[in-house]
Amino acid sequence: MMLRRTLAVCIMVGTIAVLQGPARAKSITDSDDGLPRLDIRSASVTQMARDEVELRLVFWDRTPQWMLRRRAARIEMSFARPKHASEALGFRFWPNRRGQLRVTWGELASDCCARHGAQHPDPFTYLAVIPFSLRGAVPALQSFRALRTAQLKPCWHTICGLSGGRHVDKTAWVRT
Repeated sequence: MMLRRTLAVCIMVGTIAVLQGPARAKSITDSDDGLPRLDIRSASVTQMARDEVELRLVFWDRTPQWMLRRRAARIEMSFARPKHASEALGFRFWPNRRGQLRVTWGELASDCCARHGAQHPDPFTYLAVIPFSLRGAVPALQSFRALRTAQLKPCWHTICGLSGGRHVDKTAWVRT
């Protein structure tokens, strides 16, 4: 009797594990450029569930949140493949006036954006899990890159920093 229950539980757990869709994860790494601060190490975009994306941006050095107030640390996405990619959608990590870490995202042409909480789990990493689907856009998002800008003009509007700024450090475009 006990053996039958154990076997039934194992079969059920195994079936659930096999039927779950794998998380679609893509990442890009960047060599150590020797920048004095905010040198990008890697970025990843992972479709966790149908309407949930994890964005991760990792730096080579310690990056306290206050450093992102006047600099844009963002992930840009494109509707085109890497060879022909151009920024169409931006995701920027930044602390708001109350010091809470946020990620802001939106289509750059629409001058509109959404905000969501983000995390700073260790001194090098910025992480956000947001309600978004990579395949929900029409056309589908096909590539992404990470970048950091030089100091931006002061602005606390949420759209600020999603585009523009002089690029100081950036990765190559990669396929999602």
